[in-house]
Amino acid sequence: MFKNFKILHNAKNSGVLALVICFYVVSHQTMFLAQIEARSVCTDTENHSVINIVGDTELAGMASSGEGTVFSPYIIGGLIIDEANKTGINITQTSKHFIIQNCTIIVSGERGKYFGILIQGVTTNTAQIHNNTVKGAYFGIKIINSPGTIVSDNYCYDNYHDHIKLEKSSHSIIRNNTCTTTPTATDVYSKGIGIWDSHSLTIIDNNCFDNYDGGIYLLDSTDIEIANNLCRDGNDGIYLHHSSSLRVLNNTCASNHVGIYLLKANDVLIQYNLIKENDYGIRVQQSEQAVIVNNTFQGNYIYLDLIDATSITVNTGTQTIIDTSVPPETNETSTEDPDETYEMTPFPPAVEVIGILIIAIVGIKRRKGWNY
Repeated sequence: MFKNFKILHNAKNSGVLALVICFYVVSHQTMFLAQIEARSVCTDTENHSVINIVGDTELAGMASSGEGTVFSPYIIGGLIIDEANKTGINITQTSKHFIIQNCTIIVSGERGKYFGILIQGVTTNTAQIHNNTVKGAYFGIKIINSPGTIVSDNYCYDNYHDHIKLEKSSHSIIRNNTCTTTPTATDVYSKGIGIWDSHSLTIIDNNCFDNYDGGIYLLDSTDIEIANNLCRDGNDGIYLHHSSSLRVLNNTCASNHVGIYLLKANDVLIQYNLIKENDYGIRVQQSEQAVIVNNTFQGNYIYLDLIDATSITVNTGTQTIIDTSVPPETNETSTEDPDETYEMTPFPPAVEVIGILIIAIVGIKRRKGWNY
């Protein structure tokens, strides 16, 4: 992209070059979002077999319209894909711009192998996944090594593991998706949105509810904004593990086991959230430099490990419980796909309260149906 700025390399004022590059990057992603908003929902659909695309030639051949440019991306849309034991749409190693939109993908058959939509190894800022319905897959929508991907307005339900999963795909946007599990689904242990080893993300306006394992999960990621999401009726509403430079703003976390859980998460701002009727409102363990202010707590508390208490700033007047027991060991291995590292650390067997005011916890009634 920078060949267009060749003449600027010889300019005396290097600040001009920096400004132009910054403007290009920001306007590029803004233009992508504008394209999504401008596209009307297509009502025409057709039954289609599974799609496997490797490279730009196959992508062009499969597209129903478009030229593969930022202004005219290839379109794969309006398809109904319903086949057992197969991934619905798989696109890899492309460099052209494309949008997958208005598709319904149903995956059935053997668990653990197949995806609704799988995007891997595509060029930065070229992929958009918009307004699709995905059901029954191991991962509903999975993005791997594809930075700058936009995942928006999708409805993902009854997928076995993560409804939306992002791995090694920085500078992406996950916006206005619904991730849920219906009461009739069986053998589903899903998370709403899972993030691993991705940086500078925006996760905004998503609805994650009734998922067994929880709402939004981060691992080994930095510079993330999580804002205006609903995370309810799961294990952890928002789970931040081994990550840093996080902003958790204006979310609603309700009726979970833990509303917001920090485990080895540093430099975290938690502000303007509604934390309501969780078993534990905010749980902080082995984390530093967390600021928890201007939140609304209803029927739950902040729960801190003693080792963390000196570096945590909390709401004035917020009821805070400080644990003096030794924090349990946790699995820090994260060199592979971390799907099995999201297990929640057990709570200590005893809680002692430090301070002038002693709060005795006789018992916190567990919600019916939780397994520990």
